[in-house]
Amino acid sequence: MSFSAGDLSAALGECRASLVGGRLQAIHHPRPDLLIFELYQRQVSHLLLSVHPKFSRLHVTGRRFRNPQTPSGFCMYLRARLLGGIVTDLRQHDEDRITMFDVDAPNARQPGRYVLVAELMGPRSNVLLLDAAGVIRQSLQHAHRKERLQLVGSRYDPPARNRP
Repeated sequence: MSFSAGDLSAALGECRASLVGGRLQAIHHPRPDLLIFELYQRQVSHLLLSVHPKFSRLHVTGRRFRNPQTPSGFCMYLRARLLGGIVTDLRQHDEDRITMFDVDAPNARQPGRYVLVAELMGPRSNVLLLDAAGVIRQSLQHAHRKERLQLVGSRYDPPARNRP
């Protein structure tokens, strides 16, 4: 069963209060298709972000995952820019299966304002980190598709929506 735009809207509605205003304390990448973000705002919350081809989704979880001894390059990249940052906004793009997390991270190792984009689109799912100008700084998946080229250093262009 795929994660629909309606499912994403409902999930964001449920977890927005525990995420917006939260400080990013930890980022884990236990599996190639799974990221866990630990945030603190009055209490600790864990956001699960899955880009699994059949089970892409996001939600707050209490489940613990075993992490690899050495973090992935993508995880280390996110940590350098987002740890200690505050999630200032969380929104669904164009009523589609795309979530955007605005993060203000002035005290990170690489300080700045960033947008973490989660495209939860089944086999085409991806997570990208944009700078404040909307330029792609890094992405989890580097696959090039003829219909859409997303390169580090290029401006982010959301995928076209299939509208009836």
